Amino acid sequence: MKIGIISEFSPRTCDYSSLKSLKQKNLEIHLFTKTRFKDYYENSVIVTHTYENMPLNHEYILDIIQSHYEKPFDYLIANHEDDLLMAAKIRQFLRIDGQCYNSALDFRDKFVMKSHLSGTVALPNFCKINDSVDLVAFIERNQLPVVVKPRTGAGSSEITIVRTEKDLRKFLKTQIPMGKFMVETFVKGDMYHMDGIFDNGKIKLYTISKYYNTCMAYTDNEPVGSYIVDEKNHNKKSIFEMVRKVLQTLQTPSHAITFHAEVYKQPSHSPVFCEIASRVGGGRIASTFKLHTNVDMQTYYVESQMGIRKEVKSKISSMQQGWIIFPPRVGKLSAVKMLSKPWIKEANFDRPKIGRMFSGAAFNGDALIAYVIEGKNEAELLTRMKYVERFQKENTEYIPMRLSK
Repeated sequence: MKIGIISEFSPRTCDYSSLKSLKQKNLEIHLFTKTRFKDYYENSVIVTHTYENMPLNHEYILDIIQSHYEKPFDYLIANHEDDLLMAAKIRQFLRIDGQCYNSALDFRDKFVMKSHLSGTVALPNFCKINDSVDLVAFIERNQLPVVVKPRTGAGSSEITIVRTEKDLRKFLKTQIPMGKFMVETFVKGDMYHMDGIFDNGKIKLYTISKYYNTCMAYTDNEPVGSYIVDEKNHNKKSIFEMVRKVLQTLQTPSHAITFHAEVYKQPSHSPVFCEIASRVGGGRIASTFKLHTNVDMQTYYVESQMGIRKEVKSKISSMQQGWIIFPPRVGKLSAVKMLSKPWIKEANFDRPKIGRMFSGAAFNGDALIAYVIEGKNEAELLTRMKYVERFQKENTEYIPMRLSK
């Protein structure tokens, strides 16, 4: 059996060389990844093809197609958000089983997604924008504030909240390629995310979490995170029902998928759908999910794309889990002290980053420092996350950048 893997993930996020399902003797595995991961996979059985500036460098597409013609791929795997559409298109072109292009588009293009969901779940008003006239016309119909976002974006990057006419004038000076963007009415309320495994029309396993701060907090140099909510949380049922309807409406592949859905929720109001992806959520969502359920989402999704159908065997923890990441600030990183507590299950920071210059975060998962924590309930988790935030802010030092004259 020949398997191709397109991956921008670092081995820290998804280590293909360590997966038992990829170590079978009858497998020929080709990994198409970034040049900086070449040394890591050098001594593995995986045939590694590496590229600078991936995914913008599309040479890997030609290599996949030519390799397929030499000996056909049985499966083509992709886990990273930026790879899903291209992998689906390659599968369709080469007639390889797996998620098709239209299914990937349902989960990747937010305008297509919401168009298919209209009338099924509560949505903000939205439309695609081809030019500035479309944007201004939408604002006249719906009033400010509005949210302008890339249709195929991820990690809350390139999102602009337009609250005032001053904001609008500033945005109109950016000259972004409008055809790739959409606009929707701003929805107030807390944001929750639901993560899990969906197969054969049913949600097999899931967790529901509430974001700590907002998804856009990184733009103000504030930490981003989330924590799994209690069973008694009164929002769980309505969020679950909404996500279930979404998954049963959008086109899903014949194999199981992992999913990451985001929902707005105001007190005493029904939830409003934000978006959903057919992949594992970012940040440290995979870590908290595994601690809470004993299921590795990344491994499960890789195996499902290989045609392996497995029963979801979970063991739910009596504890709740959360994560918090600190984005890089502007300046030269001069000192970092990490917190150590029994309830901290993961603490990540690369010491070689001391002395490096940073210019801020590019997206909400851009983590300089990351923690995964546990607590007995939501209240204890929230208290501990606030403690971690205070400690880390007091123990991370930067030398300000000197602005050139």
